[in-house]
Amino acid sequence: MAARDKFAPNNNTCTQKMTNIIKLMYDHLWARYTKILAETREGWFQKWALNFIWALEHDLTIRKIFDHRMSRRLLQMLDDAWLRPDIKKALFVYWETDEGFRHRRLTNRANRASFRSSKYTGNSAAIIKAMARLSKLLDSEATLAETFKYTHTLKENKETFESYTQRLEFTIQQSQ
Repeated sequence: MAARDKFAPNNNTCTQKMTNIIKLMYDHLWARYTKILAETREGWFQKWALNFIWALEHDLTIRKIFDHRMSRRLLQMLDDAWLRPDIKKALFVYWETDEGFRHRRLTNRANRASFRSSKYTGNSAAIIKAMARLSKLLDSEATLAETFKYTHTLKENKETFESYTQRLEFTIQQSQ
């Protein structure tokens, strides 16, 4: 397939059309895109598709891209002022009472509060590179266990991922 035959949407136009569809058609309490009925999502896609032309063989790929981008856009928009007050109030109630959402919110809060939230402290280097770096530091061949401990220990305070997990659980228990 030549490069000119590929579907390369203008992200701004696509996103603007998605935003308009959400503003026009969001009329129920949906905390996430996946909570929207399949028929409703199909209607949103059909309305959006009226603005674009593509080859029929790209339908499935474009639908997957649409669903992914629409999901992200809806999440970005849920806290905006465009929401009807009754739906916004119901969303706040859902966010405060749903255990799964509450757990994710508290986890994210603890992560943001920690000095170094990631358990992987070896940057984005592959495990082989981390082993090579550790071998240089030790002046001997590093084992996988040593490399795991090295990449799961915070460099600033030598805190391990396990102690981070304990701190996270303590934060969640305190908030209940």
